[in-house]
Amino acid sequence: MANPTREAIIDASASIKRLREEIGKLKAELRSQEAALDKLLSGEDSAQPQVANLEVSAADSIRSLNQRIVDRINSSPSSQFDADTLFTEFPDANQTSIRSALSRLAEQGRIERVGRGLYTSTRSDIQSSMELQ
Repeated sequence: MANPTREAIIDASASIKRLREEIGKLKAELRSQEAALDKLLSGEDSAQPQVANLEVSAADSIRSLNQRIVDRINSSPSSQFDADTLFTEFPDANQTSIRSALSRLAEQGRIERVGRGLYTSTRSDIQSSMELQ
């Protein structure tokens, strides 16, 4: 006779694994939709492009903005930045896109959120950018 507790643990573990896989897929879809929304909000495309093309080009655009933000923040590691400051430095970017990028970069650990709407460089990013120079 099988142990009912063991079977319940195995079932629960399998369910958790399946849910984590679903969450991973949903997160990827969410990132894609956020990138598409950021591109639309930035006004980069006045015509309505095909969704598949928008996702690819928006991802490239967001990566570029993300890298520009990280580079700028790392260039002054002891300073704090907010979306308004970065908006004046990147007038070609939409302020909503900058806010979204800051939030995502902080979630990824590439920059540090030090207060509401305030961000600074992280030690690991400072060290890796110094190694590249």
